[in-house]
Amino acid sequence: MADYYFDSSALVKRYINETGSTWVCGLLDPDLRHEAFIAAITPVEIVAAITRRARGQTIAQVDAVAACTQFRVDLQTQLPDCRVDGCTARLRDVPRGDLCLAVGCGTGGQRALHRK
Repeated sequence: MADYYFDSSALVKRYINETGSTWVCGLLDPDLRHEAFIAAITPVEIVAAITRRARGQTIAQVDAVAACTQFRVDLQTQLPDCRVDGCTARLRDVPRGDLCLAVGCGTGGQRALHRK
């Protein structure tokens, strides 16, 4: 068991198949019981990256929606904590309406976070 910090460029490999995906998925295997930490902005960056790939047509729209949906589930179950400047914050305390599934909305990362 080890602690790992994942930035968005690494973590997105769990949701979009690209070089390094197998390695990242291996590190996040629940059976290994590693702790995964992400920055507070990572959810916005992940949704924006997936959305960007769908808009660029390098992944299908339906795959982008599935990837964003799985990421939301993982935020609740496998990535509940984040560390920012030595503090620990709970991502599950962020209202789910604040994380936009930006697929097809034309939003950038900075605008993917909004309150419904």
